Amino acid sequence: MPMPAIRSNLPCLVALVLAAAAACAGDTAQPAPLTTGGDSFFERATLTDDWFHADPAMREHGVIFSGALTQFYQGLTSGDGPKGWEYGGKLDGFLRIDGGKLGLWKGVGIPPEQVVGSSIKTKFEMRDGKPVLMRLPELNFIDDKAGKPVGINQHIRRRPIAAFGNSDGELQMLQWTAAGSGSRFCLYVHHTDAGREWVYDRQSPIGKLDKGLDEAKAKGWTVVNMKDDWKAIFPPENK
Repeated sequence: MPMPAIRSNLPCLVALVLAAAAACAGDTAQPAPLTTGGDSFFERATLTDDWFHADPAMREHGVIFSGALTQFYQGLTSGDGPKGWEYGGKLDGFLRIDGGKLGLWKGVGIPPEQVVGSSIKTKFEMRDGKPVLMRLPELNFIDDKAGKPVGINQHIRRRPIAAFGNSDGELQMLQWTAAGSGSRFCLYVHHTDAGREWVYDRQSPIGKLDKGLDEAKAKGWTVVNMKDDWKAIFPPENK
């Protein structure tokens, strides 16, 4: 289910990670000394020694932070033209939080083995005499569009009797559900309330709902119009 794009503030993100590291520091064993030399700055395995040795404890408490640095240096190496060179780059930070491990929200009671999501391929290997599952640089499936029914079938081996969506990304899942025998229920939530929430419509840059609306009308699926049908979208604030 698509969500609106969120512009993150890198300083705030780093501050959050450092605060989590400080909170987890009390649970860590005596840390190993920081790397002080003997390796190249650009070749060392971990630039900050796993966030100054706080990363294992952070992961245990459900806080996982990672970054990706992309750099480029370009210019004209031969021929006529400007001789200047340009350097640029970007730093992306990724923060994943497990509310259950943090003692917060523990989800909706769905067992992990019943959660269907995008995955990559793995391979069994023996390394140093121990069996391990290695992650391969290959996608298993993407949990979007045609990948949704594939993922559901791989995980639960049953066709759903009810399916719900809010964009064309769920169309194939609803089609596969509706094609089953017996009673089936398919529903689209049409996000039409930009004032109170968000709009996923035929011309939306994200979460477009176009082909799904046509299919729902042709097949008699239920379509809920958020602006017209929902009296409240978010719980009222406590006053």
